[in-house]
Order: sequence, then C-alpha cells, then structure tokens
Amino acid sequence: MTQSLLNLEEKVSSLNDLIEERGDGLVQQVYSSPHYLVLQTRFRGETKYVYLGRGGRDQGMDFSHLKIPSEIRIQDKFLQYARKNWRGMRIKKVSLPQKDRLLEIAGTIGRNKQFIWFFWKGRDLYFADMVIEESGIRLFQSWLGKSKHTHDVASNLKAEVIFGELGLRELEEGVNRKGSLNIEDYLNKSKLSEKINSPPGKHPKGLLKKNSKMKEDLNKFQILKYLEAQTDKDLENVNSIGEGRYSISFKGLEGHYKKREYLYDKVKAWKNSQKNLERRIKLLEESLSVAPSNSKPKFKNLIANQKTISPVWGNKSQPKVSFNKTKFVSFVYNDFHCYVGRRATESDAIRKEIAKKEDLWIHLDGYKSGHLFIKGSRDPSIDELSVLASALVDYSGLSIADIPILFTQVKNLKGVKGIPGMVNYKKEKQLLVLYDSEWRQKITSIEDNG
Repeated sequence: MTQSLLNLEEKVSSLNDLIEERGDGLVQQVYSSPHYLVLQTRFRGETKYVYLGRGGRDQGMDFSHLKIPSEIRIQDKFLQYARKNWRGMRIKKVSLPQKDRLLEIAGTIGRNKQFIWFFWKGRDLYFADMVIEESGIRLFQSWLGKSKHTHDVASNLKAEVIFGELGLRELEEGVNRKGSLNIEDYLNKSKLSEKINSPPGKHPKGLLKKNSKMKEDLNKFQILKYLEAQTDKDLENVNSIGEGRYSISFKGLEGHYKKREYLYDKVKAWKNSQKNLERRIKLLEESLSVAPSNSKPKFKNLIANQKTISPVWGNKSQPKVSFNKTKFVSFVYNDFHCYVGRRATESDAIRKEIAKKEDLWIHLDGYKSGHLFIKGSRDPSIDELSVLASALVDYSGLSIADIPILFTQVKNLKGVKGIPGMVNYKKEKQLLVLYDSEWRQKITSIEDNG
C-alpha cells in the first residue's frame, strides 16, 4: 500500500503521542520482511513495532503491537546496515520536515545525536542517517552507497539539504487521500499459504518385499483344505498329520473323536489367521496402488515467496582485494603472531587470506573498531588479552580505560555479503580488561606497511 501524505501525518502524530505518554522508545532489535523494515521499540510498559515500507507497492510508516512473523522474515544488506547502526537508538521524535513523504526519526545513540530519514519517491525508497559525534558528523546516503565524515555545522545538514538533489516536492494533503496504510492487513496476509504439490515418489522397497512375503505365507494355508478333509476320516490309529508349521501331533490323545475334535479346533484357528492375513494383504495393496509423495504435504507462505524490495543503494562493485596490495599491521607478542585490520578491506583480506579456522578473532564490544587476528598454539591469558586489546584500542583511534572485548575463533565468523568488513559471529565470549599503556614495550616486533 502506498501511503498518502495525510495518512502519514496521522501516523506520525499518533507515534509522537505515544512518545509523549510513555517516554523515549529504545530500538531493541530490527527485523525485515520482503516489504517492510521493522524496528522493535520498547516504550515504558509496552513494546511496539514500527513498520517502514521498503519501496515498491509498500511505502509509508505504521506501528503496531504485532510482531512480524518468523515465516516471512528475510536477511539482506539493508537489514544488516540497520541492525549495525540503528539498534540501541532512543527515539525521541518523529516528524515530516517537508510537505512530502519524507519521514525523520530523531533521537540519540549513546551520547550522540542520531537522525534517520526515509524518503519515498515514485516506487523507490531513499534513506539516510546521520550521527553527530564530538569528532564530527558521519552521514550516510543510500543512493550514494557510502558514508562521509564532515566537520560542517549540523544545522547546515537538514533534510531538505541532504535530499535536495533528489527533488523534494510540496504535496497537497488531499493527493492520494485513499492511500491509508494499515499494517495489520499486511500481517493477516502473511498467514496465508498454499499447498505445494510434491512430485510422485517411489514406494519403499521394504513395503514391496513385505507384500511378497505375505503372499508366500498365504499360499502355505492351502494345506488347510487337506487337513479339513481328514476330520471325516478315521483317526484312531493316526499319531500325527500335516507338515511344517501346520503339522499336528496327537500324542496323549486316544480315540477317533478326541483326535477329530482337536484337529477341527486347530484348523478353525488357522483359518482365522488366514482371513486376517488376506485382510492385511488387501490393505497393503490398496496403499501401494496410490502414487506416493516424497514427503508430507508442504506449504509455502505467500508473502515469504515474494520478491524482496530493496531501497535505492549506490551499488558500485567493490574491487577484489589482494592481500599483497593491502595495507595492514602485524606484530609478534610472546608466542603469538598478530594481525590488525584497521579498515574494512584490511580486515576482510586478513580473514580470507591469512587467518585459519582455529585462529582467534577479537573486536571491541560496542565500539566501531578494527579487527585483531591472533595466531598461536594456545589461548592468551587475561594479562595477554589486556596487552592485545590495548593495541587494538590504539590502532582503532579510541581512548578507553576499561576495554570491553568479544572474541571467538575465526571459524565462527561469516562475512556479510555486500558490506565490507562486517561479519556475523557466534560462540563468542565477552571480557572486560584494563588498558595497558606500555603495550608497545611488551611487543617484540611491529611491521606497519600502512
């Protein structure tokens, strides 16, 4: 649904009323479907989900208490960017700085001010975000596909300046008045599914073999006709009759009538077994006459199967990084060989071409830092981790006394496609170590070709 300016203004007003009543909203997590990016936002006493259209036929903003179903969640570059840069933001206000479908989300992340903009134009989504730090301003514009750092005055970087090159308009409120976005209608569609027809499969060999064996057993019951006929004959001097599993011994029985009664009961019991076997064969053959499926019936979600809509993103192809041409820092400490990736290209090159699966990877938890890769035959001690983390802090241009680190083995890392230097990790450990100002004196050799 393409949301009208009037309906967007109504949603903005409602969300601001919630912020005024409940206080700032903390973005705890970010999800995405093929059509909406979703900010899981915690207000005092309740959680709301802010839905932001990704473009195409789904544009605008709405919020709800309904969580996005796991069946329709997707992962892509847009989601990874949002999780990295917007998770932890405190939303203080939403607004429409222009009479156009340009949404501004203002708040803070840590001690820094942060702004996020969504601009829907035609069938496209353009987005930008800005963080005002002590060292300057970081601005990312999706249509350029890169961040830039500037020392410009923040007031000079208003929405109309940032998006001016895209052609902002002065829309009338009555335009597309029927474009009302109700995210619950979309979520109801997410529950729809259709059956997937499975191709014909083959019957298990065990069933075919079982059917054949049961027919062989049924043929052995032919002897019952012979045994039944013996009940009309004189059994006075007969000690046994039949063969195999259908042989009968008259030991301990005397007289024709006792033997005939005993024979009659045995034949009757075997005939019942014969009928049961015939019934089982019939049921099995009926099931074998139906073409089997390879598995249980499968269903596909109608929304999850649709194309993922991506915002306008400056997607210039990244040149393949050759490690030999990449600048990096390496040093030796005790019996460890260490490599520092100060930038995204350096970290990717080290991870792909130098590091092995069992090597250790260290990153500063909660900070934008370089990546440290450690080669060694043992795990570093806490004191050694303090020295290594201190080196990483300095090479990352940070000043931290208590250093929060997270670390795991390289085999637990997976690069994020389309975002240089970014990795997903698992089985990580967290530790707080102290900064060691004498780390350079404790390292035996440093090679810096940067």
